[in-house]
Amino acid sequence: MSLAVRNGHADAVRELISADAEVNEYCHYTLTPLANAAELGHTDIVRLLLNHGAVVDMAPDSYTALMRACVGGKFDSAKILLDAGADPNAVRQDGQRPLHFAAKAGSVECVNLLLARGANPRALAYKKDTALKYAERYNHQAIVKVLQDAVDE
Repeated sequence: MSLAVRNGHADAVRELISADAEVNEYCHYTLTPLANAAELGHTDIVRLLLNHGAVVDMAPDSYTALMRACVGGKFDSAKILLDAGADPNAVRQDGQRPLHFAAKAGSVECVNLLLARGANPRALAYKKDTALKYAERYNHQAIVKVLQDAVDE
């Protein structure tokens, strides 16, 4: 399953599911097929896995599929996951949330989407960093403006 997902082969994933492959089985140690597809932006596979029982917030290492989509700035993957019930405020072991990852990645689209879905712009990660601090650190000025406005509301 892992190889098919990573390479974006939706037909192969579909065949594996038909052969009773487990859609929530970890690949690459702690990475689920859903997280893998989301991070790579394979939206057809994200939908396919969700439609066949993939758990949207399953994260053995507390690094959810939504977080992985945000790391890569994969807006479409993030939207599909949020529509499927992904938690926009899921917390990783180090305190980071999807908004932190989107801010670091420089994805204003993901930042806006997460804020619209209830992400907390004041949430603190380790070292008490907010998503705004990450945007400033990585010089993502459009995101700095969006997050400043969100914090001021």
